[in-house]
Amino acid sequence: MSRIINKLSIKQILERVGIVIKSQKNEKIAEALNAQPQTCSNWKTRNAMPWVELFEFSIKHNIQLDWLLTGQENKYSSKNPEEIEQLKEKLNLKEELLRLTKENAHLLRNENTRLYKENSSLKKIIMEGKRKNDSPDLDTVKLRKKTI
Repeated sequence: MSRIINKLSIKQILERVGIVIKSQKNEKIAEALNAQPQTCSNWKTRNAMPWVELFEFSIKHNIQLDWLLTGQENKYSSKNPEEIEQLKEKLNLKEELLRLTKENAHLLRNENTRLYKENSSLKKIIMEGKRKNDSPDLDTVKLRKKTI
């Protein structure tokens, strides 16, 4: 198997992706693989295989993964239409999960930033009280927190 993998050329594979989408432009190929054009260029430079992207592309376009990788055999998949639709649905669910994960990560970053600022303000209040050699009482901390 490793002998076969060593003979695979990402440039040729991406050319076959271009054949399927009817464009050899790097931007269009990257878009078809849900990647940035720079990422696609990096794959070519490093001869790195974007396995997940190629697999998803083959399902989405009903293309044999073997053909996509080697250029041999039949280009179109022999899977029945029902199976293809199930695979497409799984792919759509995966894309939706990825979108929601990114959205939640953004919300968590915002909440983390808010909490960090609040924590910093509370530390400042406590440090001011220690410098004056008296600890602020809980009511003072709450009052100052409301003004933040």
